[in-house]
Amino acid sequence: MKELRRNSERYAVAYRWEESLEKLKDVLKVHPNYWVIHWTLGEVYTQMGMHEEGIAAFQKTMDLAGEGASWEVLPWLGWAYGVAGRTDEARQVLQQLEAQSEQCYVPAYFFAQVYAGLGENDLALDYLEKAYEEHDLRLAWRDTSIDSLREEPRFIELGRKVGFIK
Repeated sequence: MKELRRNSERYAVAYRWEESLEKLKDVLKVHPNYWVIHWTLGEVYTQMGMHEEGIAAFQKTMDLAGEGASWEVLPWLGWAYGVAGRTDEARQVLQQLEAQSEQCYVPAYFFAQVYAGLGENDLALDYLEKAYEEHDLRLAWRDTSIDSLREEPRFIELGRKVGFIK
């Protein structure tokens, strides 16, 4: 099981969406309720332009993950809504994150993901810079939800600060 999961993640890291999707489906045959696979499935479907399938996978992830982990998935769902052009739902996610931030810490990175999905790059970059100030380790992860920002000069400068770009 772990090997199948690793293979699907390797393909996703390499932006080989079709191969990743194939491996994810193999894992789901054996473990249909493994929430981490549904999360990756949401990412893969969204990157493949299969937006409704991606949104459904993220929603299923949240259902399966339970309250403890679903808040980590919420920004991905917001990103998928934004990419799919479902701006009202994406903005509702932003409102949820804002409301949650009144109760506890919500990483700036989460807001950046949703704004990136909405194509609001300046706001996404503002939040990524705040994430840098917060020393958020998410800046060191491979994250396709912010791929749309990679050519932005501010993103490149942030990459230099983090140490990924020389």
